[in-house]
Amino acid sequence: MTTVHAKGSLAGPSTRAFTLVEMMVSMAVLALMLAIVASITGQATKTVTRGSAQIDAFQAGRSGFDIITQTLAQATLNTYWGYDDDNAPTRYTRKSDLHFLVNAPGGSHSIYFQAPEAFSSSTTYQQTRGLLNACGYYVKFDNDKDYRPAHITQDRWRYRLMQALQPTEDLTVFTNNNATWTQSLDSLAWPIAENVIALIAWPRTFYQDDPSGLGNQLTANYRYDSRTGGGIQYAQLPPMVQITLVVIDESSAIRLANGSQPPSVIENALAGKFIDVSKFQSDLTALQNTLTAAKITCRIMTCPVTLRESKWSSTP
Repeated sequence: MTTVHAKGSLAGPSTRAFTLVEMMVSMAVLALMLAIVASITGQATKTVTRGSAQIDAFQAGRSGFDIITQTLAQATLNTYWGYDDDNAPTRYTRKSDLHFLVNAPGGSHSIYFQAPEAFSSSTTYQQTRGLLNACGYYVKFDNDKDYRPAHITQDRWRYRLMQALQPTEDLTVFTNNNATWTQSLDSLAWPIAENVIALIAWPRTFYQDDPSGLGNQLTANYRYDSRTGGGIQYAQLPPMVQITLVVIDESSAIRLANGSQPPSVIENALAGKFIDVSKFQSDLTALQNTLTAAKITCRIMTCPVTLRESKWSSTP
């Protein structure tokens, strides 16, 4: 039997469809949500890409940092005692036929020394252990035409940490009594890290032997010359050298690229700095602040390197 309501209609389910306005509002909300998700995904992708580029750049800088600190730790002078004057001797004095040199013209420094790296370009000597080599490290702004594959023709101008290694059979340090032997290393140099804008080499005594904390017992201007420096520098390795590298990321390097012209913001940031050891920290802070203000991502790596062959004496 069919039940009849008071109004005489049959009982049944009530149906109601979405209106056109409701559909349009729903689609607008969905589009907005998709746009938000796409924006978040895009930002995350950019962050990951930028982070990966920074990691790659800073890993290369870390690799170069490890190379220079490991090689520097082996520096030697082979110091011996000899007459102060072979014709009219009055006393014994320290002597060395080798040379340890830190050039510090301001901004970035260079460092040259000899170490037993056992490197030779001759197959006759390549298996010989303990061969002595002349080593040099410095920062250079240049293109990559001498280092890139032949099929790549576009120049990439970058700051690079350079390593020079002179084969043992070509050593010129013995036949040269001044620092001109370092000039022969330039043609032997190759990059070990890109985007290193500054190398700071600070010869100093051990921290525990420096009660003032100024680090100026050996040098007040970073410069160290075991041949012509005189005083306690003469024929003597410093107990340690504090090495600092300042590295920027590749994204910043691309943005600053100006062909063969070094980026003015970096040149200006380095100008007049790292010429006074008492201002090391303030110079480093000022450099970092300038780079940060210019939206240049940088990393600073610092490490004291003990020179194992140093037989330090405070007596000249």
